[in-house]
Amino acid sequence: MALSSLLRHPITIYKLIQPGTPPVNEPPGFADDEPKFTGGTAALAYVEPHQAKEFDMDRETRLTDYDVYLMPDADVEAVDEIEWNNVRHIIIGRPKLWSRPAGPHHLLLTMRAVEG
Repeated sequence: MALSSLLRHPITIYKLIQPGTPPVNEPPGFADDEPKFTGGTAALAYVEPHQAKEFDMDRETRLTDYDVYLMPDADVEAVDEIEWNNVRHIIIGRPKLWSRPAGPHHLLLTMRAVEG
């Protein structure tokens, strides 16, 4: 079965604007400590649960991790963010490229939703 037939979950990849890059739609000289991201690029992925945790301190904060499979040429890095099911996720670690003897097969990454 071809990988592309498994990629059925629509996601949006938000690329981090690297420091020193002028912010999009901001006046000259605008300074802000918050990270800035691009408008987002649509992609298809296969998303499956990885793990979920609750912090015992307050039981208000929940972390939910998902494994995400993408085409090998997907433009995604560890500093980017992904939106899936109307929830913004951070990427945990670097995306890993999996190859077969015929060449690159897919990218695998873990993304995390933080709630609370």
